[in-house]
Amino acid sequence: MDGKGGLVGTSQRTGLHLVCGAEFGTSYELTGTLEFVSTGKVADPAGGPILRYARDNDSHGLWLRKGSQRVVLRKLTEELETWPSAIGDSNEFRVQVWKGQAAAWANGAPVAEAFDVPGLNAGRTTRIGLGGHYNYGSETVVLRFSNLKIRKLTKPPVVPKATPDPKPQKSPPPRTVRDRPGDL
Repeated sequence: MDGKGGLVGTSQRTGLHLVCGAEFGTSYELTGTLEFVSTGKVADPAGGPILRYARDNDSHGLWLRKGSQRVVLRKLTEELETWPSAIGDSNEFRVQVWKGQAAAWANGAPVAEAFDVPGLNAGRTTRIGLGGHYNYGSETVVLRFSNLKIRKLTKPPVVPKATPDPKPQKSPPPRTVRDRPGDL
């Protein structure tokens, strides 16, 4: 916790997972601000909310990627879906999850209107968190999360149409870290 009421984390090769100990079920809204405090020479720094956390090797995050100007649903090194979005040094995010489906906003603009979060369904509960993950050798990225709010949803949310593309584009097939040094 920093003096401004934010959570600050440093991500290196091993990544950053700040996970809440409470379980939130499968219907919740998470909002907050992600600030890229320092990024060193990292070309495409990323961080954001963890939508489903079972354990370190079984989690899904919605990363805001500054260099490539996109929002990515990812599982570890695998990008599952990606949407174009304007990402800056400081970014507001909002995620609504309802029984295994999610909608996402970045900086007030809807970027994804209804996508499946693998492993998150009406019959399972989940923990959530914040994080980032990099594999940039000795470089570090410092992220600051603030203005965090979470609430359980009791009815399906009204989700506006995402722009500019309501249908997410599938990312290229996953590759290992060795196949694409400098970018996860």
